[in-house]
Amino acid sequence: MEKHFWFMRQAGRYLPEYRATREQAGGFLKLCFNPELACEVTLQPIRRFDFSHSIIFSDILTIPYSLGYDVTIDENKGGPIVQTIGTIEEIEKLEKADLTKLSKVLTAIEKTREKLPQKTHLIGFCGAPWTLAIYMIQGKSNSTNQETHLFAYKNKIHFEKLITILTNTIIEYAEQQILAGCNTFQLFDSWASFLTDEEFENYVLKPHQTIFKTLKTKYPQITFIGFPRGIGTNYTKYVQQSECDIVGCDVSLSYETMENLQKYCGVQGNLDPLLLIQGGDLLESTVKKLCHLYQSGKYIFNLGHGILPQTPIEHVEKVIQIIKN
Repeated sequence: MEKHFWFMRQAGRYLPEYRATREQAGGFLKLCFNPELACEVTLQPIRRFDFSHSIIFSDILTIPYSLGYDVTIDENKGGPIVQTIGTIEEIEKLEKADLTKLSKVLTAIEKTREKLPQKTHLIGFCGAPWTLAIYMIQGKSNSTNQETHLFAYKNKIHFEKLITILTNTIIEYAEQQILAGCNTFQLFDSWASFLTDEEFENYVLKPHQTIFKTLKTKYPQITFIGFPRGIGTNYTKYVQQSECDIVGCDVSLSYETMENLQKYCGVQGNLDPLLLIQGGDLLESTVKKLCHLYQSGKYIFNLGHGILPQTPIEHVEKVIQIIKN
């Protein structure tokens, strides 16, 4: 039986070869838009660990960039900063994205697909509308993202237009990634927590449903993963209505909840990245428990969020050994 396993941010700062390549590129964003080097760092964890899935090295904030908003990275703290929407009039004038600005990402996908083992799945991705809107309104995210919530309350019509533009752009960009060689696509709603019922319905569920339904009509052979991090009790509603094939589960979800979600679609996650740092008997027993609990349905072993820079490589090796055995 084929085993499915990969880690979010598996090409990252915990790998010395990644740090060397990033330094060679001259920074994170320069690395994202260098097809040869982006391909190289995408392949690095596959060479080391033989993950079943490879995710193209890029960033969730490529969509705002294609819409004309500058994106920078704080190289010290690692956080992205997006040029914010200055006025309501900007949204009124906002129209179609220039996806030619992302052509180098597509070239990296093509190069990666050529070099990947045939058995290895290649994941394309981008940020989801709500999460992208947060960065475009605030410049960066925080624990509650109150500024975006207030903006949406005060400027409902304009905010809904922004969500629609982001949704349509994501569909077009995802299609280009699929045509370039991705056979799996993940939608990251990294900041979907602290939502009212109306916000969840209008800014997460409906856009995700539109994106997945539209793409699945044209590309039924592609696996679509939704990761609405932090939505809590709304996970069940999400898997029932979003049209995703697999749902990414954050660390807050109970084992029982994830088993219930498997009635509707496959599940992915939810190992705590901090436990991967800690290692030891608890890590080993948790990995074995996850594999046992979800073996009867569709399951992709993964973390509840991205792998952290201080993660020991030997802990990753141990987890993969357990999964394979």
